[in-house]
Amino acid sequence: MRRLGRAGGVEGNGHAASWCRHGRPCICGLSEILSLLWNCFGAYDYTMSHMRNMDYLSSMGGDPNVMLAYMDGIKMYAKFGWGLGVWRRSSVRCCC
Repeated sequence: MRRLGRAGGVEGNGHAASWCRHGRPCICGLSEILSLLWNCFGAYDYTMSHMRNMDYLSSMGGDPNVMLAYMDGIKMYAKFGWGLGVWRRSSVRCCC
């Protein structure tokens, strides 16, 4: 029978699990860092697109004027959904 010991390791089989502080596996810390980096790119893309940064848009490939014309034609509810998806996801903390 396996059960958690006082230090957070698994007792009974002689192998201690890799546990960090607060009783969470260390892989959760790694996944939180990767999630933060992934979501930071979305926030950066949203900000640069709405600031109409021509250098950034041209680095994404294509004509920046065509991209800006496309973004100007997007309905307001779609822009709201884009912003909500980016900023809500960036502010939520991963809870493993």
